[in-house]
Amino acid sequence: SGIVNPNGTLTAATFQHGTTSAYGTTSVVTLSPANGSATQNVSFTLTGLLPGTTYHFRLSAANAGGDTNGAGLTFSTISTDATLSGLSVSPGAVYPAFTSTTFNVTAGVPNTATSFTVTPFTSHPTAIVTVNGTPVASGAASGAIPFLGATTTVNLLVTAGDGTTTRAYTCLLYTSPSPRDR
Repeated sequence: SGIVNPNGTLTAATFQHGTTSAYGTTSVVTLSPANGSATQNVSFTLTGLLPGTTYHFRLSAANAGGDTNGAGLTFSTISTDATLSGLSVSPGAVYPAFTSTTFNVTAGVPNTATSFTVTPFTSHPTAIVTVNGTPVASGAASGAIPFLGATTTVNLLVTAGDGTTTRAYTCLLYTSPSPRDR
C-alpha cells in the first residue's frame, strides 16, 4: 500500500514488484479520481507468492509533470522448509553421507567415546531445530550427549519458519571399532 496525490493532473499509478530490485512485474492501481488534488491511499494484493522468498516492491506514479518512484522496499514470505541440509557427529561420522531426504540416519562414534555432539544444518535460515528436545542453532554443535552402550538414538525435529511445518530425523549412533580392531 502507499499514497498518491495526482495534484490535479491525470495520473496513472502502479506497483512494481518481483524477486529482485529490477522488479519485473507491474500492477495497475486505480486512482479515484485520477486527476484529483488530494492524497489517495492505494493498495494491491499480491497472489501466488512462493514461501521463504524475499520480494521487492515500490509504488510509481506518472502524469504530464513526470514520473515518480517511491522508495524500494522488501518483505519476505514465511518459509515452509523444515529440512536439514547437513548433519555431522563429533567424534565420529555419519554413514553413508547425509542427505536431506534420509530421515533415519546412522553414525559411528569411536568405541572409546563417552559422549558426542551433533551439528545440524537447516536448509532455510528461519527453520529451528531441536536435538533431543533442546534447541540448537543451525551450524552449531549440540551439548554433549552421553553415549549409552552399544547404540544411542538422537531425535532431531526441524520446524519451518511458519511455526507449523515439521520434519523429524532420527540418528542411530553406534560404536565404531578402534583401528586396532579392524
